[in-house]
Amino acid sequence: ISPDGDLGKMPKSNRKTSNVQHLETTVTITPVANGIQVDFDMKGTDFVPVAVELIFRKGGKFSGVEPHPDKPNAFYCSEKQGTYTIGTDTITFGPGKKEHRGTQLRGGLPQMEGNTVYITGITPFKHSIILS
Repeated sequence: ISPDGDLGKMPKSNRKTSNVQHLETTVTITPVANGIQVDFDMKGTDFVPVAVELIFRKGGKFSGVEPHPDKPNAFYCSEKQGTYTIGTDTITFGPGKKEHRGTQLRGGLPQMEGNTVYITGITPFKHSIILS
């Protein structure tokens, strides 16, 4: 209740903070033969779901990914390796990981325009992928 007695209209700045979760993310990119290795290290509050998004322009074809059951142009990478081919170009990525099905997590931005592949985990989350 707001100070003037109105239900549901209290400014967020006047609300008590609760269930605060902290997340520290370190991303390290290392050149490897024919590509790059991307290491993700996410820590802070334990047991928080996280999602890494790989975003691709529309018009290509995936393999090694599974479609999201409710979102068009959204996929999970839970296989050892996924690929995205558009024209004569192919990007290979992996290994994937799927520890939960969440994609738009609390505080996250909505899905970008294009095709999005999600790699999901729970903190503390350490995972490495190769992009080539």
